Amino acid sequence: MTVQEATEQTGRDVVDQVLAALAAYQAGTLTADAFAALVASFLAAGKTAGLALGDAAFVAQMQAATGTAHAFPGTVLPESEVDRLQRAAETIRTDLDRDQNAEKAAKRLTRLAEAEIKKAAADALAGAIRTEERVTGWVRVLEPAPTCQLCHWWYRDGRVWPSDHPMPRHTGCDCTQRIVTLSEPAKPVRYH
Repeated sequence: MTVQEATEQTGRDVVDQVLAALAAYQAGTLTADAFAALVASFLAAGKTAGLALGDAAFVAQMQAATGTAHAFPGTVLPESEVDRLQRAAETIRTDLDRDQNAEKAAKRLTRLAEAEIKKAAADALAGAIRTEERVTGWVRVLEPAPTCQLCHWWYRDGRVWPSDHPMPRHTGCDCTQRIVTLSEPAKPVRYH
């Protein structure tokens, strides 16, 4: 299983968990506060797994590029994330109580879970790329094919970006970064 496949599976697992919490809330077995706390916990656990997967992707790329073992970065989920995730769950629950549209709430929870796990993995990989001295840059990897027009435009024919240049992403983006070491120099970025 690739890191991307593991990230997608983690996202599906978290989706199943948050939808089970939604069903329990609708059945009356969870209070509003318990629902938001449980969803935030599931999302935080998924994001933590996503961070570890992003770190693993970085280590695998470094080992492939250098031929030597590399330390695991150990990216940690900031404590403030749990509060943010709980507020997001509360917002979805409040809208559900007002609109009585369970299908809409389920879709929002699904999008939230999938996007948060993907973003966590991408953020961990990008953070490791920025801080590793032997990495001079990165190239956008368009996956899975076919990708959207925006991602193709950001790809710029395989341009090598400096390691400290942020990779533009949209919500739900599946693109990843491939590291570039000293053998492939990065092109300077010019802002107009």
